[in-house]
Amino acid sequence: MLKELGVKMVTVKAQNDYHEKVLNKIGADRIVHPERDMGRRIAHKIISNNVLDYLELSDEYSLIEIVANSRLAGHSLLDLDIRARYGINIVAIKRGKDVIVSPLADEMIQKRRYSDCHWGSCRYRTL
Repeated sequence: MLKELGVKMVTVKAQNDYHEKVLNKIGADRIVHPERDMGRRIAHKIISNNVLDYLELSDEYSLIEIVANSRLAGHSLLDLDIRARYGINIVAIKRGKDVIVSPLADEMIQKRRYSDCHWGSCRYRTL
C-alpha cells in the first residue's frame, strides 16, 4: 500500500523470523529487529567485563570494542599476535579522544587512566 502511494523505501520492524518472511513477501525493503539486535549486544556485554560494544555485521562476522587489560598493556600488536591466535583483526584503537584507524603492527597497547579501547573484527564463532 505504501509503495502504491509512491514511498520509495519501506522500513519495517519484525517481531520474529517468521514475521520477517511475511514482511519480505509483502514487499518491505528493509526489515529491522531492534529487540533481537539489542539483546545480542547486551548479552555480549554481560558475559565479558571487557566488552564495551558489539555489532553483528552478518551471521559470520562481528565488530567488538574491548578495553585493554593489564595483560595487553605494554605490548605491540605484533607481539600479541592476536590475528593468528584468535582470528581477530584489530581495525582501530581508541586512545582518549584520538582514534588510530588500521593500526600498524608496531603500535603499542597502553593502559593508563583511560585505557586503550580496541575495535576488532572477527568471525562470529571466535567470540
